[in-house]
Order: sequence, then C-alpha cells, then structure tokens
Amino acid sequence: MIGPNGLALAVALLAGVEPAQGIRVGRNVQVSRANGGDPHAEVLVAADPTDPSRLLVASIYRPPGATLTIAYLSLDGGETWQPTLQVPATVRAAGSSSDPAITYAPDGTALFLSSLLPPNSSGPTRRMLLYRSPDGGRNWQPPVYFTYSDREYIVVDRTEGPYRGRIYVNGNSRVGETAGSLTVFHSSDNGQTFTESRMPKLPAAREMGNAVVLADGTVAGLFTSAADGAKAGPEAPAVLRISRSKDGGQSFGPPVDVAAAVLVAGRKGDHNNSLALPTMAADASAGPFRDRLYVVWPEYRSGHTDIYLCRSADGGLTWSTPRRVNDAPESGAETDAVDHFMATVAVNPDGVLGVMWYDRRGHPDNIGWDVRFTASLDGGQSFLPSVRVSEKGSTFDGRERWVLDSRVAKAEGGKVRLDLSLDTFTFLGGDTAGLTADGAGRFHPVWVDNSTGIPQVFTAVVTVPRTSEAAIRQSRKEGAVRRSVTGEVTVESDEPEYDRSRDLVSVGIRLLNNSPQPLTGPLSVRIADVQSELGDPRALNADRGGGGVDAEWDIPMSTPTLNPGERTR
Repeated sequence: MIGPNGLALAVALLAGVEPAQGIRVGRNVQVSRANGGDPHAEVLVAADPTDPSRLLVASIYRPPGATLTIAYLSLDGGETWQPTLQVPATVRAAGSSSDPAITYAPDGTALFLSSLLPPNSSGPTRRMLLYRSPDGGRNWQPPVYFTYSDREYIVVDRTEGPYRGRIYVNGNSRVGETAGSLTVFHSSDNGQTFTESRMPKLPAAREMGNAVVLADGTVAGLFTSAADGAKAGPEAPAVLRISRSKDGGQSFGPPVDVAAAVLVAGRKGDHNNSLALPTMAADASAGPFRDRLYVVWPEYRSGHTDIYLCRSADGGLTWSTPRRVNDAPESGAETDAVDHFMATVAVNPDGVLGVMWYDRRGHPDNIGWDVRFTASLDGGQSFLPSVRVSEKGSTFDGRERWVLDSRVAKAEGGKVRLDLSLDTFTFLGGDTAGLTADGAGRFHPVWVDNSTGIPQVFTAVVTVPRTSEAAIRQSRKEGAVRRSVTGEVTVESDEPEYDRSRDLVSVGIRLLNNSPQPLTGPLSVRIADVQSELGDPRALNADRGGGGVDAEWDIPMSTPTLNPGERTR
C-alpha cells in the first residue's frame, strides 16, 4: 500500500499456526559415475522449464592428459545420469576446455557453453563454444564459436516480454579496451550469432558473477571490483556491483553498488582459497516477492569467511544491509579457524529461496568441506536451520587422490623443463557449484567432493515446505510457522492521516475474506518491506517485531473465525 509523502509498505497477512516442517534431503547420487576414475571440478546445473524430471549438469572433467568439459543428463529428476556431450572431443580443434555453463530455453532447448583453448596457445586464440540440443540434452548440434570471456555464464529470457528466448552470455572480458571488465553478448537467433553489448565504462572486474532476467525483460549482470582507492591484494576491500539492460542487452547502464565486501582470493600460507565468486538469483514466482533479487558471496571477517546475502525489492536499484546466512556460531575456536565458501542461490516456483555452500565446520584443517543448505520462506528476511546435504563430503586424510598439472617447456642449454604443480581445485572443487529448482519446487544442489577418493560430482533432491506465498516462521523456540493468507484476503485501508508536526503517518487496516473457506485466527499483518524517500521510517505501535521490517500487528476479530465475505474490524 502507498501512504502519504512517498512512503511505500509491502505487507504479508498471516493466520493460524501450523507445525514447522524441516528441510528434507534425499540420498546422494553420483552424477559422474560413468567417469568415476577421472577427477571432476567446477559444476553448474539447470532444470528444464518444460519438464521437471529433466536436469543437466556441466562440469570440468580430467581424463588422463586432458582437461575437458562435459554434460550429464538426467531424465528422472536426478536419480540417474548419463554423459551426453564432451568438449573438445566433439570439435576438430584439439586442446582443453574450461568454464562450463548450462541453461534451458523456454521451449526446453538445452544450451551448453564452454571456453576452448587450442594447444600451445593462449590469450586471443581462446574462443567460446555454444552447443544447442533441441531435444533437451540428448543430442547436440555442432557448436557456434564467438569471442572469449573468462568465467562466463549463460541465461535465457523466459518471460512473456518482447525479448523472450533471447540468450545472454556474460563474463570477464579479455579482449581490447574492455579487458578486465564485465562484458555481455546477446543472441536473438537461438544462438546462431552473438553481438557484444554496448557497455558503459565499468570498474575493473575482480570476480565474475552470473546474470539474471526479470519479469519485464531487464537483464542484470553481477561482478565485483576493487573499492575506490583500494590497493590490489588478496584481502583488499571490494564492491559487489550489477549493471542492467532494459533493451534486450543492446546497451547497459552504469553500475549499481550492491554491497561493500572483503573478498578473499587466496591468503598467503593457506592450503586453499576461499573463493570470492558471488552468485545472484531472481524470484520468478507469482508470489509477493516476485522479481526480488538475491546476491550471496563469501565475506571475509574475523579471520575467516562466512556466507552473506543482500536482497533488492526494486529490480536492483537499492539493496538491503548484508546479513550472514550460514548458521555456525559467530565466534569460537573452531569457527574462527575455518572458512565457508562456494555460495550459490536459487528460488523455486513457490518463491522459496534456497542457499547452498561448502562448509568447513567439522574440518579443523580448513581443507575439507561438507555441503549445507538453508531456505528462506519470507523473501530472505529469516532462514530455516541449515541442513547437511553431502553424506560424506571432502576429507584429506592421505587416502585421497590429488590432481597435478604439468607443463613442458624449453630451457637454456637445449634442455627441457618439466613443471609439476598441484591443481588448486583439489581443495576447492572448482570455481562454481550448482543449485537450481525444478518446476515441481524441488531444489537440486550439485557439488564436488572426494568421498570416493577422487573428486566426483554429486547431487541430492532437497525439498522445503511448500508455500503459496511467504510462510512466516514464528520463533525457533515455538518451532512453528504461521500460514500466509495474503492471497485469500483483500486488504482495505481506511482513514490515512499525516501529522506533519510529528512526521507521523497513520492508517487503518481491514481484511475481507474473499476465499471460499473460513479463516481461523488469530490474524495479523506484518511489514515485509518498507521504502521511503523521506528517511528511515519506524513503526511506533507494533505488537511484535520492533520498529522496522518484521513489525507485526494483530488484526481485531469479533469472533475466532472470519467467514467468507466477512470483514475484520
């Protein structure tokens, strides 16, 4: 509702109390079993919007003497998997491939993206390859080549707007004057050709995040850059930013700051990095948080990294204060010594927000990890207790296989030099992990661990209590959630007043039951979001929840039940 003088409130209506339902995790499934003897790293996952049972996973795959990218397909909701595409084995040019990305178009066409490095070459000789599969990932057409970008991502406009079906590829430019900055390519002919978007002069990108498409076709690309005046370094202050396009990717606007952060790209003396790649998701549901944006990243504080989240209710123009998502204790001997990293985020068709990350609690060596998942039912304002998803996770006890890189080069005196080094992905699982939600609302986290002795790709089905809108949790002590009835009532405002002398806005609220069923009280109204051009408004007479977001008022009722067609006082 809109109040006087530029005050906007988003409210959620709640009724009754239901028993709390926890997050449920299915059994772990080895996605890469067909190549169980070869190390894997760096995974992403996509769900077919036309078929909830069809999923695709992209991964780096390292058979002896090669670095390739590969696609695994599931036709039964993640229970079984088979490889259907291997790059560059399917192209004429030999070499290596990396940075896999994957998505589905609105009609179920699968798209697989990878970068290709021909042998004995680097830099400008790199290209990106896009494969299309009209049958959802079973069979793949020959690739389309276009300009290389580092750690690229792919997304398709699935809205009903004028750019439906348009393909966007964003990454870190490595070409010409735009080198080191966000770059975006778009295709309006099903990926047959790509055009580089017109971009403003952007700050140099340190780390690259993905892009998302909002309901009106707006495209937002996420990246990080050094904070103004900050010196380069592994713990230098940074800024998370997005750039947006409202014309189908033809041009992008100036960057918008999401949050200030300290991103660790690798600390001297550690065995591992805490990856600083941020990820973003948009709520495409029909619920009250439709088009809300969420960004997650690993934030370095107090000697270790935790998972933080920001949200935006206005398409990315303004952002909330960052909040910690992982629920390990803030401090303590164990927590201060270990990192939580590789955060990724997704929203299911019910508007439930899911966050997954690699969690090193229980691994005092700060090398191993487990995979954990949490969910928010109220648009990112609160989170359910996290659950462990990986059954075994990654451990380093001397029985695991380490991956080595080798390079042969000429040396002085006619000698040959052989360089051997440890692949840092051994202690990271790659640069990315995967999380998606299928059309039935199930989440599918995808990760890498060495529980078989070799880094392999795993997944599990995660289900969260369904909610038509935002099911609000009561206190953990009560262990219950209140049911949202926003879609079952009409909100009527009455007698709005503005007292200029006290800068006070007041308004009466009534609820009309427009559903065919009685609503059992108590009923209440809660502020889900508040925006004002006049400062930071506070609620002065809330029954619960303080003076800001989460402030809650009880709705007066003459009887315990509000029948169809009846109004509250």
